[in-house]
Amino acid sequence: MHSYLGKQISNENIQLNYSKLNDEILGCYYSIDGLDLIVVNESIMSDAKLLNCVIAEELGHYYTTHGNCAPYSCNSSNDKISHSRVEFRALKWAVNFLIPTKDLLRYISVDFNVNKFDLSDYFDVTESFIMSKFYYLSLNKSQYQLDSGRFLILSHYPSVYIYSNLERRNENGPYSKTC
Repeated sequence: MHSYLGKQISNENIQLNYSKLNDEILGCYYSIDGLDLIVVNESIMSDAKLLNCVIAEELGHYYTTHGNCAPYSCNSSNDKISHSRVEFRALKWAVNFLIPTKDLLRYISVDFNVNKFDLSDYFDVTESFIMSKFYYLSLNKSQYQLDSGRFLILSHYPSVYIYSNLERRNENGPYSKTC
């Protein structure tokens, strides 16, 4: 687990427990009588990247949700919509916490040949978490300037491109790379 995740959990007096959970449940956040608790499925303890993502997302529930985020059955479409909103906010908080936008853009601007696997290794998160970060970025802007001649293009998410308006050209037009 990232040291700053542990520090955040400690600073907020959140209990972190590992337990055997159903296979489809990786983690959950509870708030009971003033006790805040994150429970993580012990089956993922050996996968550091996934563990970071799950703990961050559950910590995201602590910061963005009032009450429990325990798994439950959605009995109506309103329940499903409400649950989706809760999950959306928690995941958005988590990706922004573990992958700060300025750090992501700085890393991409330094290494033009970067891909989602490199980013996953650098930020110690899963590839799907990296793609979630790009998704949330794409909701704000369709492009981010990396330097004077290069842009991160997110207008056709899930396709992510680095566009260079430099004079280098290949048979397909301006030099670009897909993450």
